[in-house]
Amino acid sequence: MRYRGDPRNLKPGQGGAMVDVEKMLARFADAIARADPANPLLDLVGSLSPLPVQVWAAVADGLVRQSWPKAALAVLAEAEVRFGRQALIEFHRALAYRAIGDMDNAAACARAAARAAPQWLQPVWFVADGLRERGRTHAAASMLCDFAMQPEILKDVDTVCTCMKFMIECAESGLAHALGRAAMVAHPHHLPLMELLAKTALETGQFDEARNFYRDLALGPHAARARLAALGLALSKRFDNAADTDIALIDGMLQRSAPASTKASVHFARAKISDDLRDYRAAAEHLRIANAAARAVQPWDRAQWLRDKARALQGQLPRNRAPDRACVPVFVIGMPRSGTTLLSELMARHAGIVSRGELNFAEHIDRAVTGTPRQAWEDALTSSAAMYRTHIIRDDAAARVYIDKNPMNFLHLDWITAALPEARIIYCARHKADVALSLWFQFFESPATRFSHDFAWIREVDAGCEEIVSYWSARASILRVAYEDLVHDRHAAMVRVLAHIGYDAAASASVSAVAPVAPTGQIATSSLWQARQPVYASSIGRYRHYLEFIPELKSFL
Repeated sequence: MRYRGDPRNLKPGQGGAMVDVEKMLARFADAIARADPANPLLDLVGSLSPLPVQVWAAVADGLVRQSWPKAALAVLAEAEVRFGRQALIEFHRALAYRAIGDMDNAAACARAAARAAPQWLQPVWFVADGLRERGRTHAAASMLCDFAMQPEILKDVDTVCTCMKFMIECAESGLAHALGRAAMVAHPHHLPLMELLAKTALETGQFDEARNFYRDLALGPHAARARLAALGLALSKRFDNAADTDIALIDGMLQRSAPASTKASVHFARAKISDDLRDYRAAAEHLRIANAAARAVQPWDRAQWLRDKARALQGQLPRNRAPDRACVPVFVIGMPRSGTTLLSELMARHAGIVSRGELNFAEHIDRAVTGTPRQAWEDALTSSAAMYRTHIIRDDAAARVYIDKNPMNFLHLDWITAALPEARIIYCARHKADVALSLWFQFFESPATRFSHDFAWIREVDAGCEEIVSYWSARASILRVAYEDLVHDRHAAMVRVLAHIGYDAAASASVSAVAPVAPTGQIATSSLWQARQPVYASSIGRYRHYLEFIPELKSFL
């Protein structure tokens, strides 16, 4: 490895002879292994003496990677004596402190580096990532937004896109959108930037603007690469006129040569439009083509599903002995497209209840806990519960109830019930044929939901979901809520829901059929358009329109 530092580093051979950092590190490691009576660290510093600061930083980086962070700090201390306090030295000192576990000093050094080099991304990213890990997602996204809004940084469109993705992950699509709009001035035709702007506009409910971006993507020179342009355009509105010019635009995309994933996306879009226009035969034809293409480009990992299902039916984790009653995590589970978004949005219209959308923390934390030695499970449960609470509470206005509506969390009920005994669980159920049809309309990106492209797979996962929920219902309090009840008798359904989660009894008793106020936050699931629209009874029994054209649905009756 030749020496590397921040993006402004010297090139190999610049500032002196070319240096092989790996050989220097190897000599140091060899001296340590031989218990050399001489001081290997002094020898290393001596060999660095005539070299530029970038080489010192690269050696410190190598020491950290090879688990010698204290040696790295010693090298950096000597570098500061020779070169003075510099951003490069402070940043690598932050990396060394992080490796030791001293996050306070790590953050302080990274902030010092950011102040010394305000247009250098790495130290700002380091601090922002640390904020995000501590649940301060708004502060993290704001810090990156302020950095990227600098005129010089706005010219670097790749850095802007990287920062936008970070903000979206922090559920700050509004900030990401503002940054993207500022960068568009210098980069009006940059495809990744346009895709991100279309996504953030859609997630924040700016549907007119989202449609304009998707039209530009569909008409532009990179239309074949704009995989989700047609689907985004179709999802951004309800079509009620067969002469709509957007339909002609999407039909034109069907005629172009494009990768299989793009073709699948366009056929899914066309199926949704045909469904809006009540041309169910055409919708079914497009769905067959779309799902066949999707199965080919993103196959489902059935083996992983079987492993996850088996683990979910074991119930092996001990109960956390230190529950935290300060807030109530609520997990809304069930098959995807069973009404989890509708229910979470209805709940979030009540004071003190916040929906965090579909989070992936439960999955990652569950795997981390069960991956530790069994004798460490109790400690792992306590720390993992604290970590989960940190990520749902975040740094915005405090609430009493926080909703995680990832439907696939039914696979992680062992960890949920063990680590968070104060949690409430709600299982959304919906007519199986309606769920199956709705799933067949989706082009999910997550590997966990790729079963949606085959009815046999959908049936298998649905049966597994029922089995897992039944198993855990005998061990924990799980409220079953029917999607049909949310539509036909929302008042009674919500009284049951609010009582189950321990919401204020008076408020629960007096709850009305909640006014159809559209949500204002970020929605980043396949239900993002529907969640902002009134709920129609026509969504119940929708499968009946398709029985003639998709006879496979009869197996779900």
